[in-house]
Amino acid sequence: MQKPSLNKKVCLITSGHLSSDPRLCKEALTLSQKGFDVHIIFVQNLEYLAGADQAILSNNPTWTSDKLKYPKRNVNTLIFRKIPAAISKFLSILSFNQTIFRLSAVLIKNQNFYWQVSKAIKAKADLYIGHDLGALPVIVAASKKNGATSIFDAEDFHRYEVTDEEDSKEFKITRYIEDKYILKVNLLTAASPLIAAQYAKLYNTNVTSILNVFPQVTIKEKNETEKGLKLFWFSQSIGPGRGLENIILAINKLKDSVVSITILGDLAKPDQVYFNSFFSKNNIDTAQIHFEKPILSDKLIDFTSKFDIGLATEIGIPKNRDICLTNKIFTYIQAGIAVFASDTLAQQELMDSLQNVGVVYKKDDIDDISSKLTRYLLNRNILKEHQHNALKAGRETFNWEIESKKFLSVIEQALSLQ
Repeated sequence: MQKPSLNKKVCLITSGHLSSDPRLCKEALTLSQKGFDVHIIFVQNLEYLAGADQAILSNNPTWTSDKLKYPKRNVNTLIFRKIPAAISKFLSILSFNQTIFRLSAVLIKNQNFYWQVSKAIKAKADLYIGHDLGALPVIVAASKKNGATSIFDAEDFHRYEVTDEEDSKEFKITRYIEDKYILKVNLLTAASPLIAAQYAKLYNTNVTSILNVFPQVTIKEKNETEKGLKLFWFSQSIGPGRGLENIILAINKLKDSVVSITILGDLAKPDQVYFNSFFSKNNIDTAQIHFEKPILSDKLIDFTSKFDIGLATEIGIPKNRDICLTNKIFTYIQAGIAVFASDTLAQQELMDSLQNVGVVYKKDDIDDISSKLTRYLLNRNILKEHQHNALKAGRETFNWEIESKKFLSVIEQALSLQ
């Protein structure tokens, strides 16, 4: 890629926290390393993530940013949190009316739309990149106002991200926003080949797939001789319907074996109540189940490498979960641990393309899960082989050093359209 002129400015936008979008952070770092001016617009509405946001900004002092920080829970919260949320809910209720539906769809998806548009226009960037559906209308409005170009990065297949029910209000609102705005951006990228294929088919346009991988880190080959299995799963938040239940039930069947599971993420009070009820109802031995709080993304691969097997437990519902490739599965590969993946379309396709980095299990079959875990328990050589192959694949194929070349090619293409 040719060296950009020093006045080229890229504005990256998310409707959530900076620290909850490691994909945006990777792109921002790559851009700043190539000499671009980087500006980020984001929202802080969760107190526990504010510190992580600030750590990222402190480590990248050349970045500029605009953040809308919700106040702590006091009287000011009524203005910053309750009123916009109430307006969004009210508009959602009234959206059966087609005129109101068209006017309110954007605000239902991004209650801070007008604030973000104002900041994006003032940023006067040459290129705008949106990282979620709420940011899509923002980059369209700002790029049009400033005569700039835009890229929408589809991290999910958004119309099927929440539900498969096409008659639902959620689906109709999402489809409306996609249909209205996607063809108004200059270029599209997506987080998996199957998501890219879906958008390419819907809008008859080219979509570049850029995988959710991390920069390379130095991870040593495993040489442990322990007899048990240490399983690992992570996400921003922990809750029901993520595929953990069947894994836990399968582990519970292996009572004579030492199989532990560590679950990393934010565990809200309602979800804690849910899992406690689930454990009690199913007579789960919780001695080997460990919950950990979220950590910074740059510490994640090193933390992951301490385990034996990484769990990619997508349940395939709604459709987006069947065709997405989350950063989980690539984190496990880069950390050099075996991958234990459910048989979604995207994960099956990825695992078929690799050389023995793990096992695909039937997501609804507890016996299949337990039998495949037992195979690892009984044959440590297979486990070590899969870990070795995973580490090799992470070093040679699945890392940001490789994927960033595709990203920079898209950036160069977008800027050439000006």
